[in-house]
Amino acid sequence: MIYRLLYEIAIRIYGSLILLASISSEKAKNWVSGRRNWSHRLRTLRPRGELLWIHASSLGEFEMAKPILAALKQSGSRLKVVVSFFSPSGLKHFESDGLTDASFYLPLDTAANAKKLIEILNPTAVLYIKYEFWPNILQAVIDRKIPLFFAGVVFRRDQWFWTFPFNPVKPILHQCTKIMVQNHQSYQIAAINGLAYNTVLTGDMRFDRAWDIRSTPYENEFIKKFTHDRFTIIAGSSWQADEEKYFPLIEKYKQWRWIIAPHDISMENIKRIVKNLPCAPVLFTEMKNDVSDSNVLLVNTIGHLAKLYRFGKVALIGGGFGSGLHNTLEALAYGIPVCFGPKHKKFWEASELLENGLAYCYRTTENLENYLLRLQSPIDAQILSEKIIKWFYQYRNAGSKVAEILLQYLNRTTTQGA
Repeated sequence: MIYRLLYEIAIRIYGSLILLASISSEKAKNWVSGRRNWSHRLRTLRPRGELLWIHASSLGEFEMAKPILAALKQSGSRLKVVVSFFSPSGLKHFESDGLTDASFYLPLDTAANAKKLIEILNPTAVLYIKYEFWPNILQAVIDRKIPLFFAGVVFRRDQWFWTFPFNPVKPILHQCTKIMVQNHQSYQIAAINGLAYNTVLTGDMRFDRAWDIRSTPYENEFIKKFTHDRFTIIAGSSWQADEEKYFPLIEKYKQWRWIIAPHDISMENIKRIVKNLPCAPVLFTEMKNDVSDSNVLLVNTIGHLAKLYRFGKVALIGGGFGSGLHNTLEALAYGIPVCFGPKHKKFWEASELLENGLAYCYRTTENLENYLLRLQSPIDAQILSEKIIKWFYQYRNAGSKVAEILLQYLNRTTTQGA
């Protein structure tokens, strides 16, 4: 009870701080405006019929949900689907692809908002992607005895909610209908904490999504000519700290081709990169049919990186020298090896790749140089590529497994209700 009171105070302070920040921050302004009159908007957009509500904190989490939704659609399910986002950028760049019926911003997690939200939605089932916990909303779902599922979950032993006293996360996990985890280690941690009875290993939907993108045809004549018969490195979601390591190699190995896709594509950052590059790049938005003499293609727009990995021989995944590693799976789906900086501990796939010799962690330009030189051997590169695809394939079809569990439970509930 004391925790609930303290949380209610804290969440209201959080909302007030965002409101204050919206005076000067565009992101905070979008957060506030997107939630204005949220209950009226939600009543208007809620589709009729039985409803599956999916919550994804950001666009990345929704990408994980797409294979599940595709599997549900293929099964002939008549469930209507609405998706909520916490991040403004998630809803801003959201594309339904015909898989959902409506979308909205998750309101601030006060007790009053939680009650109103569940009353308006009245969902048949609720599915949270990964583990964004909003205690008031989740408790309102449980109190209404609505089936609650988590999918794509990764548990680690050092997560705060396993040891922090009186926190609401563990009780909520114990009341979930099913917790669907990505890997064996997560299942073992769940079992140690008394959750074996409602936890199941389904795999990782990100693998499905990455494979779907890989399987989608994509043609770009300029890039095909630009990379033809050249050793091509894709620097994906690159940050300045990453650039400092590989920029010297652009100057040293002029015969290599580079496709650089920065994490930040703002005009200011693109100008900074152009200024610091050892050669003038071709901008993605200014590509022409004729191949330039430049050995660098700079991607200054969003939404193309996952498709561009098919043109590479190796990928440098950004974030490993800063806040944390970005998506490696989009590159691995093509069977190309990945390398990254040392900040990868929270990403189970990175650890498993390194353990199996399928990726490389570098700290210096010299480390990176030596690894790239080894990959120029066609035979060694082919052997490594085959091993990567074999490793990748074992984690596919998670979306179908999650959808099957959802449908089995919901069909059973419907039969019992009848």
